[in-house]
Amino acid sequence: MKDADPNQTSFTRLLDLVCPWYVVLNNEGRIHHTGPGVSKLNGDAPLVGAALLDFLELRRPKTLQGMDGLL
Repeated sequence: MKDADPNQTSFTRLLDLVCPWYVVLNNEGRIHHTGPGVSKLNGDAPLVGAALLDFLELRRPKTLQGMDGLL
């Protein structure tokens, strides 16, 4: 059995089952938790703590400029 994830709550455990392709961000746009589907995309490298825009390339809207624009 894997060690318990300190970032996981009862809500994220439910999301893992119902919608495994999700990302939870903190106020700074850094990844706080990912669903199991997203976790597989990066292999063994951890995503928690990484900036979302370093991990994903957002193509729409084309005028998006950083996390402030996304929010």
